[in-house]
Amino acid sequence: MLRSLNDLRQYGVAGVDGDLGWVHDFLFDERDWVIRYLVIDTGPRLLRQRVLITWGSVAQSDPGQRLLRLNLTRRQLRACPGADAAAPSWHREMAMGNYCTAIPSWLAAGVLAPPPFSLPETRFCAGRATTGAAGIDPEVNTLRSVMATTRYAVEALDGRVGYVRDLIGQEETWKIRHLVIAMRSWLPAKRVLLPSRWVQRLCPETAEILVARERDEIKKAPEYRPSTPINRAYEVRLYDYCGRPSCWQ
Repeated sequence: MLRSLNDLRQYGVAGVDGDLGWVHDFLFDERDWVIRYLVIDTGPRLLRQRVLITWGSVAQSDPGQRLLRLNLTRRQLRACPGADAAAPSWHREMAMGNYCTAIPSWLAAGVLAPPPFSLPETRFCAGRATTGAAGIDPEVNTLRSVMATTRYAVEALDGRVGYVRDLIGQEETWKIRHLVIAMRSWLPAKRVLLPSRWVQRLCPETAEILVARERDEIKKAPEYRPSTPINRAYEVRLYDYCGRPSCWQ
């Protein structure tokens, strides 16, 4: 099932022993667009304002109640790392080779590690190389905020084409499948879906996403309406229009 991450950011969060707060943000890895962490805003009742958990702690998504149910208690949530503490340790443990074989010490509260993933080749963004399959720099943070990304500009081969307004994730795998692109920064504006696999580069330094397509081609893509669920028929139209292989092929 495909879900709007903007919509999920408005969900409350409940644990084994009661309400825990609400979803503040998501962190995804720019190398494969898979969500690694949820940022939970616990409010003034707990020691930390915002903490990180992985999807292993999500027991159920309840759209009717607009609620994420976790398999954590309040005590376990307090043991999770703060929102600014986990990324460097995550990369160090991955570089040491135990990322997929052991639960990190700072997630010992019962939070499961996310699944393994493949790394792309080295690429360049704003004049700076990011490490790919040839090696992993444990100090390089490739985790990106969904909240920040939904404010990025989209640059096509022949100039700026629009702005990211939402990200669409697949609930079963928590991989970001599509970016919702508005053709201009003010309303009303036509919106289209851009598959994440078509993004050439993500540049946080300049708040831009680079796409190897021309503006006119993106503008003429099938229109996306947030009120209409994304189904296979729409995705088939999108992939057929752009002449790219679909994600399920």
